Amino acid sequence: MTKTAKDHLTSGRIWKRVIFMALFVLIYYIAEFLVLLTALFQLLIALFTGKVNEALLRFSKNLAAFIREIYDFLTFNTDAHPYPFGDWPNEQPGGEQWLTDQDDPAPPANPTPPTNPGPPAAPMPPANPAPPANPSPPAAPGPSAGPGPSGGGGGGTNS
Repeated sequence: MTKTAKDHLTSGRIWKRVIFMALFVLIYYIAEFLVLLTALFQLLIALFTGKVNEALLRFSKNLAAFIREIYDFLTFNTDAHPYPFGDWPNEQPGGEQWLTDQDDPAPPANPTPPTNPGPPAAPMPPANPAPPANPSPPAAPGPSAGPGPSGGGGGGTNS
């Protein structure tokens, strides 16, 4: 026997879900406001201290997981009711790089020993050597064998 639309509309199961969906839409908007407050507060803490509050980091990670659970319930991807009718999420926070002061970097976890680069390289000669201390004057030009500026000289016939 197949159910008709009238059977679905009078089903208590669907109306119970509609009530829970309306409730979780309201809770979702409150949670989104809490995300904004958390983000603003963490930003202020990071600006003044260089790191974030670890407890607030853990709360915001779980709040994000809670919002994801609400999305899953509202979109019929799960029938499990989110908190307060189910368990509060217990996620591990990320953002480890923000738990320490960024101005004082931590030493590397696995420091590598220095490698032996071998003997030092010979020094390179300077790119622009300095001129000698007492330069000799340039040599004076002597008589040339070729034609001068007058165009004469040199033994050819002019026709």
